[in-house]
Amino acid sequence: MLGHDLRRNCRSAGVRSVSDTHAGVLLIGDTIMVVEDHRWVSFLWSYPQLIPLDAASVEEIARRVGRFRFDRVYGGWWSHVVVDAAEVVQRSARRYIARLQGGLS
Repeated sequence: MLGHDLRRNCRSAGVRSVSDTHAGVLLIGDTIMVVEDHRWVSFLWSYPQLIPLDAASVEEIARRVGRFRFDRVYGGWWSHVVVDAAEVVQRSARRYIARLQGGLS
């Protein structure tokens, strides 16, 4: 079931090239979330119910979006924009996985 949801959620994210000055933007659904500290994003299976994702799913999300060229992520609210976004998503995935494995205490 999670594999099906992961494929659906990865399809709900879209990458759009908008100008010559930007690599592109990642328009995200609800699996990757721009958080208040815009140097990071986070990952949950369900944000309304606060159900986390497992490490393998986060690794897969990072791998899938890692193939796209983008420099901004737009979240679901007006002020939720991340710059240097490709690096932020990858760094955030590494941090999330490390915490799940008992690191970052």
